[in-house]
Amino acid sequence: MLQSLWKDNVSRDDPTPKTILNSGEEFASLFEVLKSIEIPRFLKGQMKVDSRIEMHGYCDGSGKAYSAMVYLRIIPCEKDAGKVVVVFVAANTRVNPIEPVTLPRIEMHSALLLAPLSAPILKPLPIQMNGVYLWSDSQIVLSWIHLPPRKGNQFVLNRLTQIISLVPQAQWNHIAGTSNPTDCAYRGLSPSTLLNHPLWWSGPQWLSSHEPFSPSLIETFVIEPEFDCVSCAVRLIPDFLLKFSSFSRLSRVVT
Repeated sequence: MLQSLWKDNVSRDDPTPKTILNSGEEFASLFEVLKSIEIPRFLKGQMKVDSRIEMHGYCDGSGKAYSAMVYLRIIPCEKDAGKVVVVFVAANTRVNPIEPVTLPRIEMHSALLLAPLSAPILKPLPIQMNGVYLWSDSQIVLSWIHLPPRKGNQFVLNRLTQIISLVPQAQWNHIAGTSNPTDCAYRGLSPSTLLNHPLWWSGPQWLSSHEPFSPSLIETFVIEPEFDCVSCAVRLIPDFLLKFSSFSRLSRVVT
């Protein structure tokens, strides 16, 4: 809503447009439902001895916003016939910049949003993480991430450097858009829908299954280097001028 006001050049002294005002009032009326949402924060209480602990992060973007989400997947050992527990840990969503940006770059921003969201979770937890899996439904972004070092344009290289430095141990994989929980974040959910939304709180259905998953292989998509065309005026000195040691001698000969 704030970005809409900015795009419409509405100053602080102008009355709020009716469409934005109605949207704000409708959104505020749903705040009461948010009081019913409880998020368990004692993550270690879900873990048992010899359990396999995995981190799964998801990212995606659209024409309006981009988002990232992180879950912990706790798999009991074979002797403990328990179910797989999926714990929602964190989520973050940002609105796209006002200046038009291509969709692949927006999705690259979502990957860069996921990396710093995942990194702080790995450090403070006093547990051994058995796997860090990060997922995106953008094949272009995944091909950029799997590029050899120093390949691609400067935009890609700058963000790849930050991502790899934050989560060097992560395995980046492809996920179908219909199974990506970040789709809920950037498209938006009403508080009543969010309250019992399985994809938001538990991730894709296969995440809660004992069946092993097989990441999809993405063909590397190499971006050609970007070149800018510029004009430069070059002033050439005629060869005969170089034969004179001074301007006064040159002027005498020429005249």
